Amino acid sequence: MQVCKTYFKNTLGINNRVIFTTTKKTDNQGMVNSDQRGKSNKDRIPEEVKNDIRNHIKSFPTVSSHYCRARTNKMYIDGSLNIQTLYRLYVERCKSNHKEYAKLTTYRHILNSETNIGFHTPKKDQCALCENFKNANQETKENIKERFEKHIKEKELSRIEKSKDVESDEIEVYCYDLQSVLPTPSGDVNSFYYKKNSPLITLQSMT
Repeated sequence: MQVCKTYFKNTLGINNRVIFTTTKKTDNQGMVNSDQRGKSNKDRIPEEVKNDIRNHIKSFPTVSSHYCRARTNKMYIDGSLNIQTLYRLYVERCKSNHKEYAKLTTYRHILNSETNIGFHTPKKDQCALCENFKNANQETKENIKERFEKHIKEKELSRIEKSKDVESDEIEVYCYDLQSVLPTPSGDVNSFYYKKNSPLITLQSMT
């Protein structure tokens, strides 16, 4: 049904631009195509490029926190690395293999949305039981209070016995522990970043 253009615009409160745009998007069956704005960016990145990013991230060895494994499954990459360094290495690998590479924003998006990896070594490893008690609500604290108090007593007794052994002339005391998950070897050579590292163990005399 044909109507007056001026009457049509005044009735719907629209202008000539809306009519022109709608007419342009109408197909032969009289259906208006859906708005495609904002839908094309995701399709511009080939799946092969995304897979190259995923594989590159997986190529770096990761470690977990010493005592926080019960509370989190977060993994950590060598503390000397950051997102810019990883992306630079990714671009270098793609160029050497004559492959297309994505932008930093895409690399960062895949890293943050598809992995649970951090770039810094955990600031401080804590005892899981002590941390749970400190952060628990009052009801939970009451439930684990006896276990926590026993844990504290055992810790103090261990310190006392250790001090006695250190001060004794008849006992030699040695201890060893992992150094803050220090990766070895460590350096600025690119190939080091992709190698499986070994944690450094220190043997120390306490007497």
